[in-house]
Amino acid sequence: MGSMHTGLEEDPHDAPKLAEFYAQRAAAGVALIVTGGISPNKQGVLLPHAATLMSEDQLASHQLVTDAVHKTGWENRFTDFTYWSL
Repeated sequence: MGSMHTGLEEDPHDAPKLAEFYAQRAAAGVALIVTGGISPNKQGVLLPHAATLMSEDQLASHQLVTDAVHKTGWENRFTDFTYWSL
């Protein structure tokens, strides 16, 4: 399953919806999940207000997604695809 841009990555309040989205795909048996671009810093974002993972206070919403996927029995193949500025 290629990188999916659902529009739910930017707002932490949408994390439960995003978790359900990926959990459904994991339960269906996809071999690989690559999430929509999560930048490790502001320089790596493609659009204003794009999703980042730059501090520990942002971990909870990301953990919600990985936990939902792992609860389906699907493990060790989950990655955040990051964009890097050129």
